[in-house]
This record gives sequence, structure tokens and C-alpha cells, in this order.
Amino acid sequence: MMRQQFPTRSVEEIKALILNGAGRPVTAGGDQLGPTYSTSRIGSGRTEVHRTSQNVVQAFNAEDAGAVSIGFDVEPTGTNFSATKSVRLVNRGATSMNLSLELQSVA
Repeated sequence: MMRQQFPTRSVEEIKALILNGAGRPVTAGGDQLGPTYSTSRIGSGRTEVHRTSQNVVQAFNAEDAGAVSIGFDVEPTGTNFSATKSVRLVNRGATSMNLSLELQSVA
């Protein structure tokens, strides 16, 4: 479906659209009140194709050519951890935007 809507975009761009659109966290239990799980354990989350196809801003891994996801390759240990990653943001919309990035802690 995404390829039909965006036939000229690269595989990397289509993948970024889908991953970036996975905005619903995956939680334990059908009521979504349980713990939120790390993407390293269960994936990027839930995506809705209609909503995803309307995203005008895409985030990419700026350090690894062809990579879309940005991970730290660290298992949660409960201790402090520090790392730096570069993110490339692309705005395909008609207007400029001010954006901020946030890291969400998950189980």
C-alpha cells in the first residue's frame, strides 16, 4: 500500500514512514495499561497505514547508510547509561516545523 501511494520513494524512505508511524506503544494486556515494552524485545509498535501515509516528517539514522532504526544495542540493566546518536529529519510538508526529540524509557 505504501509503495502504491509513494512509487518514487526509496525502500529506506518507505521503511522510515512505517517505522516512524508506529506510534502506538506495545503494552501488556488488551487495556494498554500494562508495562510498555522496548522495541528491542518486540518491534517498533503498532502502525496504522492510513495515519502513517499522512506523515510529512521522517526520521532516519544519520550515522549508518541505509539504516532507518536508531538503537543503542544495550540491554536494560537498571544502571545509568549514556550514548549519542545522530538523527536526520526530513520534512516533506509545505511548511517549516520546529521539532524536538525525546527518548522514552521502557521496560
